[in-house]
Formats: sequence, C-alpha cells, structure tokens
Amino acid sequence: MPGINYSAADIVAGEATLPSDRGLSLALSRKGVGIRLDKLWPLIELCFFSLPLERLRFCPAESCPKPYFVATHLRQNYCGLKQCIRWGELKFKRDYWNRNKERFSAARKRKG
Repeated sequence: MPGINYSAADIVAGEATLPSDRGLSLALSRKGVGIRLDKLWPLIELCFFSLPLERLRFCPAESCPKPYFVATHLRQNYCGLKQCIRWGELKFKRDYWNRNKERFSAARKRKG
C-alpha cells in the first residue's frame, strides 16, 4: 500500500504510523491506537458520530441554554441542569393535575 511506512519491527518496537492524504494518521503502539488529525473539526465529527444515536437527545425545557446533550442513561430526558430538571418536574405535576383535576375536585366537594 503506498504511503504506509511501518514494518513488523516498528510495531514490535512500539511505533508505527499509518498516514493519509486527508490529514489523518493512525499511530499504533503497545499502549493502543492514536489518531492524529491536522484540523480539529474532523476530530469533533469523529467523536460525535461514534456516539450511539439513542443517547443523542434534545432537552424539552423551553429556556435550556444548551438543549443538545448526550444522555448518560437511556431514561434521561433532560440535559441535567437544575433549572431544566425543575422545569420537567413542574411540567409533570401540571400535566398530572390537568388530567386528574375533575376527580380531585369531586373528592373535595364530597368532603366539604
């Protein structure tokens, strides 16, 4: 393969580099694989696209300053900021009340 400058002895010694014409090179060593990029944006893309799609989320809180986030667990719906979690709690309570207010009002009238 043209452009590859490593041998088995290089790998055993702990150094091998796989260059690319696109500004990317892989460095193989005993410690692992290293990626070197000439520009930052391809690295950001690489990191972003390596995330599982089911963990990429949008925070539904209306005033969230950073609405896009990566969920730490699959049941996480809010970004994790206290104001967004609080907004979600209040929304849940408001929705619950709106669904059940007739039942609660009827029970209150019977008592009173």
